[in-house]
Amino acid sequence: MGQKPATTKSPRKNSGPVLAREREVAKTEAIGALLTRPIAILPAKVGDPIRKLRRGYRPRMRAQAEK
Repeated sequence: MGQKPATTKSPRKNSGPVLAREREVAKTEAIGALLTRPIAILPAKVGDPIRKLRRGYRPRMRAQAEK
């Protein structure tokens, strides 16, 4: 009692990029069908890296859609 468990580093921190599978590509195709212009950061094919959307990007997407 009183001892802290040994800390371990996250294995994801040192791993490579997360790659898109068929499921993610299908989702991005569905999202892309709703957009007036494609978003370049969405994966287009299996094996493309999945990149983060920048925080605050959603309002920009919405504003573009309303134009």
